[in-house]
Amino acid sequence: LFGGSNGVDGQPSTRTWPLQSAAGQTPARIAVRKTASASTVAANAEFNYTIAVENEGSSPLNALVMLDEVPTPLTVLGASGAGWNCSIVGNAVDCRRSTLAGGASTEIRIDVRAPNASATVLNTARVSSNEVRNPVAAFVSVTVNAAPEGFVDLQLSTVDTPDPVVVNGTLNLAYTVQNRGTAAATGVAIDAELASFAFVSANGAGWTCNAAANTTCALATPLAAGASSIVTLQLRAPATA
Repeated sequence: LFGGSNGVDGQPSTRTWPLQSAAGQTPARIAVRKTASASTVAANAEFNYTIAVENEGSSPLNALVMLDEVPTPLTVLGASGAGWNCSIVGNAVDCRRSTLAGGASTEIRIDVRAPNASATVLNTARVSSNEVRNPVAAFVSVTVNAAPEGFVDLQLSTVDTPDPVVVNGTLNLAYTVQNRGTAAATGVAIDAELASFAFVSANGAGWTCNAAANTTCALATPLAAGASSIVTLQLRAPATA
């Protein structure tokens, strides 16, 4: 009885075990290889595992059983394979097959969903049969990367018309606020120092401005990521230059 080597650092692993057989036949031997559709996935993303099972001997393998206790950070969505009868209880996957001829190979696919937080998940599958009682194990590691937390990045620009403005004339100040971040901005406000100009009115969807020497304009609704909003102040220039 002998065994192969196990994989490390997230690489697929394979182990094989021989069994004595009748004269003229090579021993029944199970080889198992487990892979993932991606080594790194995003949070909440769907991906799959493939368990490849091969009979390296010439004698058939009978009553094969593949057991995979999928780690709980993952959600099992389904399991199937040609010639296999698979059942799922919670995160435990149990697949059974009546026989596998000598030299033949077969695959089982397990579909899963990643958790919503970062994690490194090591998943192991074990295969046995009537001829190979000690389960043959193979494992693979997958890294789950959660999206970074959103941030707010506000940019303010101003356009004044006319320029210059005549004494006692009307000046329009258009303020544009743009959210260049990845999260919605709440409590957006502009403090405008009017100096010797007098506040007349303000206009802007969702904006409320107070009439004071230093006018504050507040946006009532959140400013979504990538969105912009404009508020325009109408002011009266002083009577003397």
